[in-house]
Amino acid sequence: MAAVMKSHIKMATGSPGHSADGIGGVAIDVEGDRKREVKRSWVRVTATTDAPAMLERTKLELIDLLDLSVRDLRLADPSFFHSGIITCGHAIVCGLEPLRCIITADEALFLQEISDEFMGCAAELHRRFVDRDDDLPFEFIALEVVLEASFTYFDMQIASQEMEAYPMLGILRTKTSTLALERVRRLKKMLLNLIERVQKVRDNIEHLMNDNDKLAKCYLTEKKRMEAQSLIKVEEQLLDEEGLQVPISTVSLPYASRSHGNSNSPESNHYNTARLELLLEDYFLKIDGTVSKLNLLKDYIDDTEYYVNFQLDVLRNKLLKFELVLGSAAFVVALFAVVPAVFGMNFEGVTIYKVPHAFEETLGITGICSLVMFVVFLWYLKRTISI
Repeated sequence: MAAVMKSHIKMATGSPGHSADGIGGVAIDVEGDRKREVKRSWVRVTATTDAPAMLERTKLELIDLLDLSVRDLRLADPSFFHSGIITCGHAIVCGLEPLRCIITADEALFLQEISDEFMGCAAELHRRFVDRDDDLPFEFIALEVVLEASFTYFDMQIASQEMEAYPMLGILRTKTSTLALERVRRLKKMLLNLIERVQKVRDNIEHLMNDNDKLAKCYLTEKKRMEAQSLIKVEEQLLDEEGLQVPISTVSLPYASRSHGNSNSPESNHYNTARLELLLEDYFLKIDGTVSKLNLLKDYIDDTEYYVNFQLDVLRNKLLKFELVLGSAAFVVALFAVVPAVFGMNFEGVTIYKVPHAFEETLGITGICSLVMFVVFLWYLKRTISI
C-alpha cells in the first residue's frame, strides 16, 4: 500500500526541477527560484578604517544576514521603481535615485548596478567616516552621503533639462513651427516625470522628518546599545538567581555597543536625533528648492505653449477670414459670369440680341452690380467678424 502511494505521489509531482503538465500535477516555478537565487554585487563599507570591499549576496542571504523581510528588501531592488527610506529592524533601506543602499550601525551596502558617476559614494562614505571630527554615528554619515548623491543626481537632471529647454523655447517664441512645438511637448513630458520623481523623494524626507518614532528608529547605534543593555540585565538576573558571579563581556553579545563615541545619556540621544532632523531638514530645503525650480521651468513651458497656441489660433482665424473673402469674391464672379453665358446662347425670337450695344450695356450693369454686391459683402463681414 505504501509503495502504491509513493508511486502516485511521484506521478503527480513529476521529476525534480520540472513542472508536471498532466492533470493533478504540481507546477514548480524553476525560473522564479533561479531569479531569487541571482547574486548581486554590493560594495561594503564598514564602520572601521578598512577599505570598501566587494561582495556578492542573494536576496535570501541578505535577509538572513541583516534580519530583513522580503518586503523591506524590495526597496533595494533596482527593478523596483518606487523610491523611499524605510527603517526595519536594525537597518535603514534607502531606495533613492540613483542609489540602492542598506545601512546598519556597523556597515553600509551599496548596490553596484548604478551609474558610473555615483560609484564613488562608498569611497566617499569611508573617507568621511575616517576623517570625521565629531561623534556622529555611522548610519547618519551614510544617510547623508545617500541624500547628497540623490540631490546631485537630480541637480544634474535639471541642468540637462534646462540646457535643452530654454534655447528651444526661445526659438519657439520667435519662430513658430510644428517640429519645435513637438520637441517642447516631449520635453514637458520628461519634465513632468522628473517632477514626480523629485516630489516622491521630497515627500519621503518630509514624512521621515515629521515622524519622531521613525527618527528614533534611524538611530541604529542607540538601538543596539539598548538591546545590549537589556541582554546584559537578563543574564545578570539569571546569574543572580543561580547565585553565580560571572563577569559578562558586552563584546560577545550580538548587539553589543561598539565604540562609536556614543553616550548613554538621554540628553545625548536627543542631541543625536536632533542632528539627524537638522540633516534631513537641510536636504529637504534643497530638494524643495529643486521642486520649485522644476515648477518654474514647467510654468515657462506652459506659458510658451499657450503663446504658441495663441499665435496658431490667430493665424488660423486669418486663414478663415481670407477664405470667407475669397468665397464672397467667387460668388460675385459666378453671378457676373451668368450674363455672358446667357448671351452666349443663341435663342431664336429674342429681340434683345438685335438691339445695338445691348451686350456691352448688360455687361457694364452686371459688373457694377457685382462690384456693389462684393463691397456690401466686405462691409458685412467686417462689421460682424472684424476682418
